[in-house]
Amino acid sequence: MARQRWLSALLVASLLVFVVLMAIYGRRPYLPRLSFPTAAAWEKLPLYGLYSFIRMLAAYLLSLLFSIVYGYLAATSRRAERFLVPALDVLQSVPILGFFPAAIYLFIQLTGGGELGIELASVFLIFTSQAWNMTFGVYEAILTIPADAREALETFGASRWLTFKRLLLPACVPKLVYNTIMSWAGGWYFLMAAEIVAVGPVHYKLPGLGSLMYTAAEQGKIGLMLLALGTLVGIIVAMDFLLWRPLSVWAEIFRYEFTAAPPSRSQVLDWWRHSHIVHAIKAGA
Repeated sequence: MARQRWLSALLVASLLVFVVLMAIYGRRPYLPRLSFPTAAAWEKLPLYGLYSFIRMLAAYLLSLLFSIVYGYLAATSRRAERFLVPALDVLQSVPILGFFPAAIYLFIQLTGGGELGIELASVFLIFTSQAWNMTFGVYEAILTIPADAREALETFGASRWLTFKRLLLPACVPKLVYNTIMSWAGGWYFLMAAEIVAVGPVHYKLPGLGSLMYTAAEQGKIGLMLLALGTLVGIIVAMDFLLWRPLSVWAEIFRYEFTAAPPSRSQVLDWWRHSHIVHAIKAGA
């Protein structure tokens, strides 16, 4: 039952992201050269920030699922490790621009040249800047689990699912949280490249902060570019305060190493722990 609830929650989260993407992008026309008038752009900055954030979130959810499955297989199967780890090394060495032709051709062909293909290509390009780092984190975390912890579960006859749920996945949390922060930073760095997609002689600029900064700089609107950059920095700072710092403190409880330093505290994490949302999630689990 626990496994079914976990898989159902993951499926529902994926469907929600897909529905949001379709609702936002499904009916919007795409033009080869989108212009951003200064007056309209100032008013739409929050909306452009939302577009970019949703692309980042969709790519991250794909990266999270990929990293857990791929890292688990590479760390628990010697036969699979011989092929998966070298392949991951090669993929990590390819820059995001190296995936451009294959990603664009694949998704354009799959969607018949529709608007959704451009969006999927953009999300995939952001995915390539996030996934490899997180996958190596999962792989290394599973390999460094103390042998006595594994032996204890084997002694009690724990199933593979219970071992994964109670030992392997919790052990990956510190590495996943740290590498997630790095992966989001990499995604933000490549956002501009991912939001400007070239299909032959035609360039599609997907509405977002990355394409807005590029267009503003191209048109010489330095004030608008700085404002878009400030919006991006504001999103990053807000995520660091509200999400990454509390998650970093929370992840410390899963570490196997112990130091003499006092445990870290986070007021935001304390608020999350006492919020009705967390209590509702615990009750549902």
